[in-house]
Amino acid sequence: MAWDIERVTSNEQDVSPIASPLVREQVRSNLREQPSLSRLYPDIWWGDRFWNELRKAGRYKDLLDKIEIPDPPSEVETREELQDILNKQKSDELEKRRAEIIEESEGPPSYYNFMLFLDEIRRPLTADLVNKMISWSLPMTLHFKHHWKRPRPTQLEPRIRPVVMCPHHPAYPSGHSTQSHFIALVMESLTGRTEVKDALWQAANRIAENREYAGLHYRSDSEAGKVLAGALQEPFVNEFRGQIESAREAEWSPSL
Repeated sequence: MAWDIERVTSNEQDVSPIASPLVREQVRSNLREQPSLSRLYPDIWWGDRFWNELRKAGRYKDLLDKIEIPDPPSEVETREELQDILNKQKSDELEKRRAEIIEESEGPPSYYNFMLFLDEIRRPLTADLVNKMISWSLPMTLHFKHHWKRPRPTQLEPRIRPVVMCPHHPAYPSGHSTQSHFIALVMESLTGRTEVKDALWQAANRIAENREYAGLHYRSDSEAGKVLAGALQEPFVNEFRGQIESAREAEWSPSL
């Protein structure tokens, strides 16, 4: 699933996986429909919490209408990607990544906080902005997931064994890939330091790959997440420019 900062901080449980008809219809009236193979991921499987996030995306309709993301691959290409996932799950690498996959399932890995000193004493403004990056990008990501409704890999290939619970929303684009690459890009805008972006981009690649090893995403989901992350960077920086400049001045000066 995409990271949900409200869920991470409150540790709330999922509501019923059956989306209420009222919320569902309110959201669907504001979203584009795309007939494709991705119809295999039915609306009724969405959780109410994610429908509510989709409603928030309506505030950014003009922005979202301008973003262009490639269509998901064809059925033939999808079959090739399914085989790639099967190969990943048969490899020794899966066990090496299992702990990471589990930790990253619900939120950013703990080393984000450690490497960036994101705590109440050292960089509280930056920590708050990272949380905003996660919560702000979630509705955008879900908007495109609903647009394509691409089925999760295990829906098409039952030999795939998800390492963690499959999220209550479609596959394309990957929320983990979108949000982790998005954080890397915005942190470069915030810090002015390319090495910070490069380190976080490398971490984001690993996070996205982990979701493929976990059996939750196709490789093209991860790539689409990078495209969406790049499209969201400038709008976020423009909207939160004041907070970004304050954090840079207070917590990322050359003397720190």
